[in-house]
Amino acid sequence: MGLGEVLLTVRAAPMLVAEIADELNKNGLIAENVFCLGARHGRHWKYLGGMRAAPYHCKIGYRELTIEADRVYFDVRGRNIGDLDRASPEKAKTFRESNFHWKWTEETGG
Repeated sequence: MGLGEVLLTVRAAPMLVAEIADELNKNGLIAENVFCLGARHGRHWKYLGGMRAAPYHCKIGYRELTIEADRVYFDVRGRNIGDLDRASPEKAKTFRESNFHWKWTEETGG
């Protein structure tokens, strides 16, 4: 997934967005050219199979960014049906991520 998608997801965390922008600028990069990995919902999720979610891992220049988040799931009527451990893959139609926390690590050559 592209960093642009991740930025849309984390837009509620302005400090994180600013840190990403700084790292992009330091390395002369644009978000459209940076790709990230995200956890994928398995096929057993009736509506969400294949959708990406935190944790996200993005290599920006010589650093790697790992973003974690709390996730809450909602049914077709928009009712909260719990977190990853409690939500039913058969009933979960959408999810929301919040409480983003992140860590930067230096890439080690090798």
